[in-house]
Amino acid sequence: MEASNKAQGETSQSTEVPHETIVSTCQTTQPSSSSSSSSSSSSDSVPGVIADFSNWELGDQQLAVLLHYLSNSVTTLKLGNNGCRSEGIVALSRLLIDQDRQIKFIDLSLQGSRGEINLSVLSTAITSNTTLHHLDLSFNVFHLDDIGNLIKALSTNKTLQSLNLCKTGLDNSMVIQIGKNLPNMKGLRRLNILANPFGETGAEALQHGLQSQYSLWQLDMPRGFSSSEQIDYLLALNAGGRCLLMNDNDNNNNNNDDDVVMVDGRGDDREIPQPGIPTALWPFVLERVNRLITDKAIRASAFFFLIQNRPTFRIPSQDDRETTLPSTSRDGSWPTTFD
Repeated sequence: MEASNKAQGETSQSTEVPHETIVSTCQTTQPSSSSSSSSSSSSDSVPGVIADFSNWELGDQQLAVLLHYLSNSVTTLKLGNNGCRSEGIVALSRLLIDQDRQIKFIDLSLQGSRGEINLSVLSTAITSNTTLHHLDLSFNVFHLDDIGNLIKALSTNKTLQSLNLCKTGLDNSMVIQIGKNLPNMKGLRRLNILANPFGETGAEALQHGLQSQYSLWQLDMPRGFSSSEQIDYLLALNAGGRCLLMNDNDNNNNNNDDDVVMVDGRGDDREIPQPGIPTALWPFVLERVNRLITDKAIRASAFFFLIQNRPTFRIPSQDDRETTLPSTSRDGSWPTTFD
């Protein structure tokens, strides 16, 4: 602990950050002792490294030097309460586009008193990144152009799942832009926009965007809007597996007229394009709705939604019969592939 404090003091006095300083602050997350010997040889068992520089109050140049020497094994990078603005952001962006790195979590909250960071450069790096899952930008100050750049990045990036924009100055114009582009953010699952000064029109834009956005299931935002109940309803549908049904409909719309079958062999003239979602998968869709949606009224509406859209049930093909469902589904839980 004393060595770490000493390293912190030395870093604050100079922009030259020794490699030993960075190593001393990285906490290695060891694999669970209960893991089997067979799994220890897989790539998943390689320990991730957490580089925690939160609350060091480092300047922009100091952070740039520090990130330059960051180990390739770091998967979690915590930079909260520092001064990362321009040079530091450029260095961080280089890490994100480096294909030899596997950074999955970045905390960039509270960057200095003004909290203004170069989001344009960072957004460009996010566009091509395929490893980052969580990005915390809370307690910074953003403008409409910043949000526009971030929206473009999220419309291309399909791997970033969690974004924290709490207390970032989002007004109606910014939230409206987010709402309009929500359908294009196909990888986003969790979004935090609490403590922002947007109003009713911003909330309505989020509601309209969610009608065609099927992956987002957690939206932390202020309450009390006229659209809050409808937003909760759409999020509940997403949590229940609406994306599977919508993807199926998209596939159906793109099929040729030759790929049609009769329903139940009864001469029904209603044509159903192929292929649809296998019948064996739908019990898991319905079970997921029942498990994740606790409100009975919303749960009933979710079931009605699924029935109303008349999902395609088809006779399993030979490939279906030979394909085993994921092992996690055998005990009744949802297959991890669709989480």
